[in-house]
Amino acid sequence: MPHILIVSSEPYKIPSVPLGGIFQEHQAEVLAKAGHCIGVASGGLLPLRSVMESLPPRHEQQGTIAISRNFARSLVPLRFKSETRLHQDQLDLLVTSIRSYTGKHGKPDIIHAHNLQYAALAAQVCAAELRIPYCITEHNSAFLLGTLPKSLHTQLRNAIDESAGFACVSTALARAAHELLQYHTPTLVLPNILDPELEAMARRFTPIPAKETGHQFTFLAIGRLDRNKNHALLLRAFAKAFPTSSEQLKIIGAGAESQALFQLSDELGVAQRVKFLGLKDRAGIVDALRQCNALVQTSTVETFGVSIIEALAFGNPVLTTPSGGPSDIIVNGFNGQVLPDHDTGTLANALIRLRATSDSFDRSAIQSQALDAYGAPNFVCRVNEWYASMTTPHALSR
Repeated sequence: MPHILIVSSEPYKIPSVPLGGIFQEHQAEVLAKAGHCIGVASGGLLPLRSVMESLPPRHEQQGTIAISRNFARSLVPLRFKSETRLHQDQLDLLVTSIRSYTGKHGKPDIIHAHNLQYAALAAQVCAAELRIPYCITEHNSAFLLGTLPKSLHTQLRNAIDESAGFACVSTALARAAHELLQYHTPTLVLPNILDPELEAMARRFTPIPAKETGHQFTFLAIGRLDRNKNHALLLRAFAKAFPTSSEQLKIIGAGAESQALFQLSDELGVAQRVKFLGLKDRAGIVDALRQCNALVQTSTVETFGVSIIEALAFGNPVLTTPSGGPSDIIVNGFNGQVLPDHDTGTLANALIRLRATSDSFDRSAIQSQALDAYGAPNFVCRVNEWYASMTTPHALSR
């Protein structure tokens, strides 16, 4: 098994960013369990609000996974730094983290960068120094939102074309990345995976029809309470679909839109049937997934849809507005529906239909397909094949 160094553009598992690098963490765990030698490098500027917090340890061992970090505090708000200065500072810190890792743990066989900005650019520098291949997995919603800095386009295009492999977590993201950067390297669509512990819980769970749950029919939404997640649309559609009946809506998440959403649910007259649950840990999310009857996602943009695959893993059908990534996951009529627009009436009618047809879904089949597609065994198999292609003489000569 090759020695893989995963490079995270996000702060990886530090106290001030508890969910930072969560997707990289899940992949590191399943690859290490499969027998790979896995390391993680992470680094960058921490915002001014973290000035009173201790910097995370430079080197750490979590199980069999070796972690190297290189963070610095910004003494001014990051938004006040010039784009050029911020870019160079972030890149320098991440390059130093990779060099620190290799100095302590030796040269990896492959560097696997998560996100072009900044992990892939740092991997490009260090892979050239070490004469090893690097590959990239892209998650960044900036491609779908159209907010990727234009000044970086040439650098990012070159980083893709000099890599041994480029993957995106969804077809929509791959299409947007190619349209923007016009790179030449073939793109692999490599979805995110289920949280390994959540997957284990799901494999022990047997889904049952909604009519047998013994509780009021419950729609669930999971996601930050921000404008992109568009919970206001969900509240309006829920109130329109079920103005007086007993259906419930539970929402897991917190964020800047919290107070506005609380007020909106009150104004719509559904506050007694809408439960804002706040942030939940893994156990709390699993409990909600076990007890709900369907998941609803109303985002404007999603590069993938982790909450969707989590809901499917517990046998729940999913209703989603068009946002990009979920179109790879949802098979209309089998495990849910992707709506054609973000219209309140369209969503309200879909909620009514889903409520009426809930027991027609084969929840065991939904669960089985999700676990097969997004569980660890399939991911490890696909990634092993991808890594093997990078160690060929052709790949190494790129």
